[in-house]
Amino acid sequence: MLDRRVAIRLYAGIEHDEARQEQLFRRVRAIAKLDHPNIVRTLDLDVHNRCPYMVAEFIEGKDLQAIIGKNLFLPFAQKLQLIVQTCQGLHHAHGKGIVHGHITPNSIRIDSEGQPKILDLGFTPEQNSDRELACRTDIFSVGALLYELVAYVHPFNTSDDRKSDSEVSGSYQPLQRVLPACALEFCEILDRALGNDRDRGFSTCAEFVDALQSFMTASASHATALCNEVSRLETDLDNYTKSLVRLNIVELSDSRSAGSVGPANDTHSTDLPSDYVELLHRHTQIQQKLQLLSERLKGSLPTVQLLHTSYGQFKHGEFDNCEQTLQEVLKVSPQHSLAERLLQVCRNAIAEAEQRKQYEKRLKRALTQARAAAHREEFSRATLILDRILAIEPSQPEANLLRDEVNRLMLSKHS
Repeated sequence: MLDRRVAIRLYAGIEHDEARQEQLFRRVRAIAKLDHPNIVRTLDLDVHNRCPYMVAEFIEGKDLQAIIGKNLFLPFAQKLQLIVQTCQGLHHAHGKGIVHGHITPNSIRIDSEGQPKILDLGFTPEQNSDRELACRTDIFSVGALLYELVAYVHPFNTSDDRKSDSEVSGSYQPLQRVLPACALEFCEILDRALGNDRDRGFSTCAEFVDALQSFMTASASHATALCNEVSRLETDLDNYTKSLVRLNIVELSDSRSAGSVGPANDTHSTDLPSDYVELLHRHTQIQQKLQLLSERLKGSLPTVQLLHTSYGQFKHGEFDNCEQTLQEVLKVSPQHSLAERLLQVCRNAIAEAEQRKQYEKRLKRALTQARAAAHREEFSRATLILDRILAIEPSQPEANLLRDEVNRLMLSKHS
């Protein structure tokens, strides 16, 4: 009758269980007394056809699951703030004796102003008798949310396939294994939230908040240092790739293939990002790509060694050996375009060397004929032979010396 949009939760299945209903009523009444900006307000509690129902304010916005499920971009500072505010809401609830006990991405709704609202505090009427353990359960669940907001994978499922909470299995993967460049302080915060060491973990959400806010203060300097490191790695990757392209080990297109992880709406994939989380993923992608190229190089070492040998043989004029070496390269890698080009250059050099060799033979024979003619005082014939040589190679030293000698002999004879 007030013409307001509200959220109504029906508690089906306990219509005829008065004990459970009374337990539920006590819990919802306690929840209704909570007053925190990050907790959805409870407005009413009633029964319809013996079925209890709770009325809460309706929050316009989207669940955290929509952000995590699609890897939608949020700045790192905003992600931390969402978790901090969620922890502050839970800490308020814990202080009033209320534990959520089932925090999931669907339990956190982001309103139109970007503020997180905790839903479903009345999800179940059961309470864990160990209050500290129950609080740690909420801390653990929120830690898992933060992990997934940063790593884009669940802490207990580091594959790329999305799975529901019930399907997630496996051992905890510390964030530093997934994103090696992540600051050690941040990794330790998640380890404390998600680890099994009760003495080392956070005992309250307030402790979790203090640790996150402390890191938030230092996160800008971490981002600056990481940006410089990523820039250096980008340069190393570019130079390394160009070298492998020249060796025909990788195609240029290989170096341009990007990783698949990261925000779905990232429109700056060709530019260096400034956000800390994006920098972490870019750093990991570059390291993975460098590792892949290193493996490609390792697998191509026989080819590289043969190419290196062929360069040395060509440099020292061992063209026949160079040709054989390059043919060996093409046996291993028939489509090796660099080896094909080098082989053509080598064969051209062999042809030129053969032509030079034939020319040297003809030159030697012509010089011998010119000397014999000069010795017989057939100066005209000697001069004719020498003129033909010098017309082809004007600076030929033996031909020039012999021509001078013929000229002297001719002058001496006429005088």
